[in-house]
Amino acid sequence: MEGAIARPLAVAEAAAALGVSPQRVRALIGSGSLRARRVGGRWLVDGDAVERRRLGGRLRARPYSSRNAWGLFAIAGGERPSGIDPAAASRLCSRLAARGLANLAPLLARRARRIALRVHPGELNRLLDDPALVRSGAAAAADLRLGLIAPDAAEGYVAAADFDGLVARHALRPSAEPNVVLRIVDGSWPFSPGARVAPLAVVAVDLLEDDDPRAQAAGRAALR
Repeated sequence: MEGAIARPLAVAEAAAALGVSPQRVRALIGSGSLRARRVGGRWLVDGDAVERRRLGGRLRARPYSSRNAWGLFAIAGGERPSGIDPAAASRLCSRLAARGLANLAPLLARRARRIALRVHPGELNRLLDDPALVRSGAAAAADLRLGLIAPDAAEGYVAAADFDGLVARHALRPSAEPNVVLRIVDGSWPFSPGARVAPLAVVAVDLLEDDDPRAQAAGRAALR
């Protein structure tokens, strides 16, 4: 499926592709580990998400720790990773050179905790301008000229210590129709002081995890 936009899959199809039971697929959907949407009373699983998970299994590697995930992003951006010993950094460099960042994306899930919320549409721009938020994904595509029109939604990273304040300031709330995706960083803050937009490599991987096929295509194009 590499380079193509995969069609949505029924639960049984996703189970067959992953080599697991339909019950396991439903559990992955329920935990947020596998993207899906309910249409007409049944789940349709994101085909690209299935492929990324299948690839992650084929790599036969555990997901990277948060520190190593951010170290890999630093290397992809031509920077020296901090907080990682030279041997680990060398292994990350080798893996990146051999596989490429797009193929390693399934191993980067531990970089942050993902939570979907909703904000009043009139508050959306104020949320995007909040200094505690580093914009990413589709919300950063225009900043990086990725040829993707940002939707009426917000996406970005926030430090764990700033999360409650951000939620309170903008009256964010759980919803069946979220328009905000926050990725909460529990460890060391990986962005430069005052950064408002995530680096290209981070934005591209976040786009790969988007539900919108256009966003996924923009993420793949950015990593070529």
